[in-house]
Amino acid sequence: MATGIGPYVVSDPNDTDPAAAVLETTITAAHTMVNIGGGLMASAETFNEGIPGPTLRLNVGDTMIVRLVNELDHPPFPEESPLSSPHRSLRQPSCLHL
Repeated sequence: MATGIGPYVVSDPNDTDPAAAVLETTITAAHTMVNIGGGLMASAETFNEGIPGPTLRLNVGDTMIVRLVNELDHPPFPEESPLSSPHRSLRQPSCLHL
């Protein structure tokens, strides 16, 4: 099992910044064996070894620092994604599920 607690359990990111208004974390994109239910294991592209990846919860005005470690053999996001370039920023309020 990828999460250790069952399939499709949403995890919180490991926040390494003690400030309340800053979320700083590392997310790793990789091929991982995951439990897809009933003990059935499958190879999948995951974020932090889970499906779905961690949910990033922020408030308006918060700062988010994410280090993406790509262990895949291709970019982890489509080219048109706001996350595909390190120089783009998410300006509109949204909920981001990886």
